Amino acid sequence: MGKLADQMISRSLDIEQNSSSPLYAVKYGDRPDLISRVSLSGTVALLVVVALIFALPASVEARSYSIVPGRYAVKRIGPFKTTFGRTYQPTIGAAVGAFGRPSSRFEKGGGCILKWRRLGLRIEFWNFGGWRPDQTICSDEVGLAQAFRAKGRRFRSWRGLRVGMTEDRLLELHPHAEWFDGDRYSRAAWWLAQQYSPYGDGGPYAILAAPVHGDRVSELDGWTGAAGE
Repeated sequence: MGKLADQMISRSLDIEQNSSSPLYAVKYGDRPDLISRVSLSGTVALLVVVALIFALPASVEARSYSIVPGRYAVKRIGPFKTTFGRTYQPTIGAAVGAFGRPSSRFEKGGGCILKWRRLGLRIEFWNFGGWRPDQTICSDEVGLAQAFRAKGRRFRSWRGLRVGMTEDRLLELHPHAEWFDGDRYSRAAWWLAQQYSPYGDGGPYAILAAPVHGDRVSELDGWTGAAGE
């Protein structure tokens, strides 16, 4: 994109400054007043075009990703649907299609971790079934979204809570949030949405939680559970 803008500027300057150019002669002839006016308007128009070129990526990067909980798990992280459909699975490939190429992809403890550093997003993928010998847990079609951690400020809860907001603001947006002190399975955090699990020892679990550092939200942690319990 920058190369295109440079080429446009260079071409315009060649035409404006080279009085021997045929295009220059056709446009301006021998009228200095017209040359001055057209040159100025052309420069302004060029600057507007260049500004638009560089503004496009910024507008895309500023996109907001809403985290939407379902009854038992988060069902959507922005453009990434984390629940099953008739012809859809929340796989690694689907996540890459939604967020673009990850900055890293690696196996850890039997699962697969994908990170998008530019977004401040980490998703953990698992599969408790099986896969072909030529595949791994990190293959696009194998890993299923199990949990995630969002530290980027473009991610927000379904009610607008973002990383960096104060606890007071958290309680304004989520008045029914409950504080959880943490245990060996989960860290201390405000539980924005929760459910009860009948599996194992049973008990409540967070669908979406907001840990805090100081008095501000440090991240948004969610359970998607596509691979199962």
